[in-house]
Amino acid sequence: MGEKTLEIKESKLENARIRLDIEIPNDRVDAEYEKVLKNVQKKAKIKGFRIGKAPLDLVEKKYAEFVTGEAAENIVRSAYIEAIEQKGYTPVSQPVFDFKDLEKGKPFSFVVEFDVMPTIELGNYKGIHIEQKSVKVTDEDVDAEIESMRERMATVTKKEGEDAKVNKGDQVTVKMKRIDDKSPEEIDATAFTSHNLVVGKSKESWAIDDDIIGMKKGEEKEIKVKYPKDYEVEDLKGQKVTYLVKVEEIFVRQLPELNDEFAKSVGEYTSLEELKTRIRENLETYAKEQTLNQAKNDILAKIVENSTFDIPQSLVQKEMYAIFRRLQSRFGNVGKDINEFASIFGINPEELSKSIMDEAQRNIKNALVLTKIAELEQLKVSEEQFQKFVKSIAERNGVAEEEVVKVIEEKGNREEIEGDLILDTAYDFIYQNADIKILKPVTFQEYINQKK
Repeated sequence: MGEKTLEIKESKLENARIRLDIEIPNDRVDAEYEKVLKNVQKKAKIKGFRIGKAPLDLVEKKYAEFVTGEAAENIVRSAYIEAIEQKGYTPVSQPVFDFKDLEKGKPFSFVVEFDVMPTIELGNYKGIHIEQKSVKVTDEDVDAEIESMRERMATVTKKEGEDAKVNKGDQVTVKMKRIDDKSPEEIDATAFTSHNLVVGKSKESWAIDDDIIGMKKGEEKEIKVKYPKDYEVEDLKGQKVTYLVKVEEIFVRQLPELNDEFAKSVGEYTSLEELKTRIRENLETYAKEQTLNQAKNDILAKIVENSTFDIPQSLVQKEMYAIFRRLQSRFGNVGKDINEFASIFGINPEELSKSIMDEAQRNIKNALVLTKIAELEQLKVSEEQFQKFVKSIAERNGVAEEEVVKVIEEKGNREEIEGDLILDTAYDFIYQNADIKILKPVTFQEYINQKK
């Protein structure tokens, strides 16, 4: 049964999928049929004969359907292995077979489809032009961060008495419902929704903060709101809306005094100045990392856009499953599948599935690009880079670096780890070889607002 016994027609389909049309000659079909028939004869139970002693023609007559099916499956399995070896394919998915009944004395044909490794035609990856944001942390940025800390540590006291009114800086619980698009009967039947806000904190034009100043507990008021055309809620973009607002509770907020004692209360700081210095350093580090990563992502996205890919659907589905499992874990592992998960959180399941699929394809393409660049540039993982990885794992888990190295050696997965680290090396490479224009610095708060 050499290679010439098979006739193979191969077709390359979309998404790195291969189709093989395979024909096995009749002499090989008959040989396998006879082999199966004789094996069945050894165990056949036919009236009037001892087990294994019935004539072949009687065995064939009684067990023809089983023998035909078993012979076909045997031929398909062996011919499939022979065909992929002959053609040099390494399938990455389970094969899907399609064949009709086998007939003695005739050639037997079947079709098999399977996925192979993804391929990439890499576009230009050097000299990619991008614009990188830059951030200058100001005193105002530091003060805003400290103010947020004071806000989180504020003490809250409920305002009592009939004369209690809403003032700027108060924490207020209000109930609201839209009334401009409803009849009086519909308004009465519509339930209020509850909201908490710190009066004067929001700087948005559509905030109701100024409108509720001076209102008393239990008081109701109609408030008109005009939303901008770029408002995040689709149904409210550019709309003029009227709400019925009722004040439920009013609280006075007392912020801690800003001094050295405050600094000591929020962490291991000896003075307010030390706290401010540390905050500035943290904001600068965060901004530097974020702008650098965004620049690298922009470069990678352009390389991906200029490249051509052939990716098997089975790989996309595998990555989609991994993404969904991570999403599930962040929300307490609720929902057995995408449909149930979407239903629990009131999300359109088709939109969620598409979002996950887009992310999966993006992840795969990014990895293919970086892997190809690492191969072409012969990039390697340095010992320093590996030790840095070990140190980060040790610090994250509160163990000695030697312990991490021991676990890696026991599992024998250093090569796998270096496979991931080489992607980081390629990620750095595309940045180092890009044409980057550093933009005019913005404040930290401006940068955060741009990201929203």
